[in-house]
Amino acid sequence: MLFDIFKKSKSEKGTPLKHYISNCKKYSGTDLFVTIYNDLDTDSFKDDVFAMMTYAYARRTIASFLYLQGHFNKEEIEYQQVIFKSLQNQTNASYEFQEDTAAASIDFLQEYSSWFTKIKIGSAVGAVISGNVVDNKSLGNLHSDDTIKSLVSKISAQNA
Repeated sequence: MLFDIFKKSKSEKGTPLKHYISNCKKYSGTDLFVTIYNDLDTDSFKDDVFAMMTYAYARRTIASFLYLQGHFNKEEIEYQQVIFKSLQNQTNASYEFQEDTAAASIDFLQEYSSWFTKIKIGSAVGAVISGNVVDNKSLGNLHSDDTIKSLVSKISAQNA
């Protein structure tokens, strides 16, 4: 298309988050969500608003999976949402910027596992943010990555 020359590729929109996360690589262990959350424990990107918002989306996503597993309770997931909104307020709030950074966060998560897709992430985050999920931590339940991945895959297939 004629105007496609004016569109930037993903790599030209900002520095990929993996540039700031030295441990970012395919992961085959049993604690994928915990590993990614721990890898996100950095602020080396603080002067890069694109990477910062990509980080915010990735962190909110992984926090949602940790909530589903039972690592976070309701108050902790609400705190994660506060962090997300705070970072969102510090960056460019344009729709295009938010879409670009959300897509970049999926690219980042796929560096760890190709299992992550937009629909799976949307299903999980949407259910957690809307409060439609049981607080497993408060109930003393802790589910494996495989259990959560299977559940989210089934829900995502129904929503597709």
